[in-house]
Amino acid sequence: MKKIQYSNILVKNLLSALISGLLVAVAADNPPWHVADVVEGVWRTENYETKQPELIVKVWSMHDTLYGMVTGFISNEILNDPVCRNCPDSLNNAPLEGMKILWGLTKGENGWEKGKMIDISDGKIYKCELQLNEKGELEVFSYSNRIFKVGRTFVWQRLR
Repeated sequence: MKKIQYSNILVKNLLSALISGLLVAVAADNPPWHVADVVEGVWRTENYETKQPELIVKVWSMHDTLYGMVTGFISNEILNDPVCRNCPDSLNNAPLEGMKILWGLTKGENGWEKGKMIDISDGKIYKCELQLNEKGELEVFSYSNRIFKVGRTFVWQRLR
């Protein structure tokens, strides 16, 4: 009787281990979308013209909408004058630290879309879209004309 019980326990444990291993292997090859496409985190931006590191931006979502806020500076030029000199209206001369520079993005087929961003270098507000590229970098596409979508793409590096 004890040999049969021992045998049944051994078979159950072996079967359980095989099924667990199979599930882990399948999950590793096919991660859920929220793992493969996570844009939330802390990113380093770069100046579009000089390609030099510029800001540290925290990106987060709330109620299925994506936002981005300046949490730090890398550029010496900004460190010496950390306000938005060219920003419109109430944002003019506002401190950059804590400023929302991305807002209103919603999840679309190919990433995040239908949002807006402020470009601190010219102070203009643009429409924008975000998506991760194959290297895990965040591509931020900004444009002003919805019909032609002519604009520029910023590439941000993940810090955390």
